[in-house]
Amino acid sequence: MASTKRCFSSVEGLRSRDPQVLRNFLALFPEHVASRGLVLPEKATPDNLGYGKIRDVLMEGDIPEELDDILHLSSLLNTAKGWAMIERQAQEDRRTLPRIQPQYGYVDMAILAAIQDWPRNKDLLCERRFEMYLIQPV
Repeated sequence: MASTKRCFSSVEGLRSRDPQVLRNFLALFPEHVASRGLVLPEKATPDNLGYGKIRDVLMEGDIPEELDDILHLSSLLNTAKGWAMIERQAQEDRRTLPRIQPQYGYVDMAILAAIQDWPRNKDLLCERRFEMYLIQPV
């Protein structure tokens, strides 16, 4: 479990994600979600996702390291340059990335890349892989 949260402290940060992508990602952590009383709708919209509750769940107590890493790094890699780094890492790992879809921004695509072949890709976005990116500005 992660002890220092880096993911989100604001509802605005969470709202910058596509609601269904965020919902599908959170659903990969059913024990954590259920233990915090968070109920995820099957079809997520900006109006029914409960961003305040999600923020509370992410900011209180420990959260799974993969959850924290993916939310945090998807934010940092939310640029064309960041996506190129994800592509390079996937190529080195011989992983297939989802095709870029026009309705999604880079942050959503980063999350989709990490969850595409879950749990195989769960380490695609982890701190040790992008340490240099974390040190150098975009």
